[in-house]
Amino acid sequence: MAQQHAGLVIVGRMGAGKDYVVDRITAAIAQAHHAVSWHLGEHYYAMLGKRLHLSTGEIRRRKPEFRRALQTIGNDPFAQREAVRDTLERWEATSGIPVVIARRQEETEPLRAAGAAVLFIDADEETRRHRVLERDGAEPTLEMLNDASEPSIEAIRPDLVLDNGLGAGPLHVRFDRPGLQLVNGKCAVLVDLGLAIERIERQYRSLIVSGPAL
Repeated sequence: MAQQHAGLVIVGRMGAGKDYVVDRITAAIAQAHHAVSWHLGEHYYAMLGKRLHLSTGEIRRRKPEFRRALQTIGNDPFAQREAVRDTLERWEATSGIPVVIARRQEETEPLRAAGAAVLFIDADEETRRHRVLERDGAEPTLEMLNDASEPSIEAIRPDLVLDNGLGAGPLHVRFDRPGLQLVNGKCAVLVDLGLAIERIERQYRSLIVSGPAL
């Protein structure tokens, strides 16, 4: 039987607010359990950096400049498989609840098969354009909006949807024993993380049993 990783995968179109949501989720989980978050796209940053002889940090800092190149790499099936394999290996090694940002069905489905829940962050086009303008200093080009990674997001079958569009208001996240409660001015979403919590507790008990005698 395949290892059940029981993480949370965050997906959404450009400007939907994925990083904003992940920051608040990981902060809430950290109150009681260790959370580990990362962007699956980090793998693509590293690949582009290697080609251009630039550090991953430099690619991230100049992301608006390299966005089109990053989209092209992310649409490559080989790069997608490598990114998913790297993610699953990191999940295997973590002792916390993994929270990962992804963008493509080719990325989310293998992670869902490994036990992840997929949370779709939704936002209207006006809101998304405004956020990209504030973030990058320019509106997304038509080429960027029509990149294969954008419409392909609609093919993803999420387990949960959070409306993070215009008028949603600040997001309040509460973590308790069953999982997460995400509430803003538009909707409330409950995320069951029971399997992930059980996995952490099993690892913790294993460490206690196999640890050195006092």
